[in-house]
Amino acid sequence: MSTITQHGYFVIADISGYTSFVAKTELEHSHEILTELLELLCEKFKPLMTISKLEGDAVFAYAAESAFARGDSLLEFMESIYVAFRDRQLSMRLKTTCTCAACQNIPTLDLHHGDFIVQSIGSARELIGSDVNLIHRLGKNHVSEATGWRAYMVLTEQYLDHLNLNLEDTHIQMEEYEHLGEIKTYNIDLHKRYQEITDTRRSMVEEKDADMIIYVGFSTPPAATWDWMIDPNKRNLWGGDVIWSAAKRPKGRAGKGAVNHYAHG
Repeated sequence: MSTITQHGYFVIADISGYTSFVAKTELEHSHEILTELLELLCEKFKPLMTISKLEGDAVFAYAAESAFARGDSLLEFMESIYVAFRDRQLSMRLKTTCTCAACQNIPTLDLHHGDFIVQSIGSARELIGSDVNLIHRLGKNHVSEATGWRAYMVLTEQYLDHLNLNLEDTHIQMEEYEHLGEIKTYNIDLHKRYQEITDTRRSMVEEKDADMIIYVGFSTPPAATWDWMIDPNKRNLWGGDVIWSAAKRPKGRAGKGAVNHYAHG
């Protein structure tokens, strides 16, 4: 049994409305739909996070601190997973004539930073610790009651402080849990973020219509590669006579409208 305390990030991607969905839908049909959606979530998590286990209607994943050196990168990773889920959901609606409520179920994402121990007994591995308990408790929150949102990301104050993120345009919500006390959370409307992200999508040029095609291969996951391209601190490790620094960060993030500054010589 391992008793080494580790530090990292926990995520629960929860498909809301699971109980009522199963109750109102034929078991075979609901199982097929949920299986496809859960498999998609697992596929998207795996490049940078470890799947701890499936919990009925949710995927519980974690990653060591070293997996995400830049605060924005983990947030962007979570949003990319939601966008992939929402795209699949809309695709399922377009490709079926079924009138069941399956495609009305939207996931909520809980994100927290904390300590954990990986407990190994035989072939079974289990995460334990107070922060592991907290991420599961956060699934029972009052965000929808306060905002009316159907899809949202819950971020703990501890997570934001650890990565020095000062986010704007978030809903602050205090939650209280037995034995854990009051927890301050910052919440993002994922419906709004999905619209903002998809509005900036660009039309792609097919290979047959391109004037020139350049292939570059990287041995790193896409998210890590992108991080090394846009993080000024990592760009400075490339060498050369250019010094990079962060400039504008709209809404406190390196997203749309963000600018990096470079100085020569």
